Amino acid sequence: MKRFVVTTNRTTQAQDTVFLGILNSRWPHVGWWHQLTETWLIVDLTGNLTCGALRDAAMEAFPDILHIVIEANGPGKWSAFLRTNDFVWIREQWDRNS
Repeated sequence: MKRFVVTTNRTTQAQDTVFLGILNSRWPHVGWWHQLTETWLIVDLTGNLTCGALRDAAMEAFPDILHIVIEANGPGKWSAFLRTNDFVWIREQWDRNS
């Protein structure tokens, strides 16, 4: 399993929809969380997705918008201030061991 953080400068809702469409069509096996504007948490259970592939998808969806893709593998530590229901996906998907 691989975990990624994708963060960008300001995007539009239309651009976010394009990015989501790319995720769903190219990598239907990934899970994602996008409750913070300009930030995506992505989980790939197959372990085949790469930072470069996500970077290219972000460049396609968000042309001329700065972004960074970070692979965040291994047991991670995180802390957040979120709505209670936002923690459900993170605990069940992001914190999953495999």
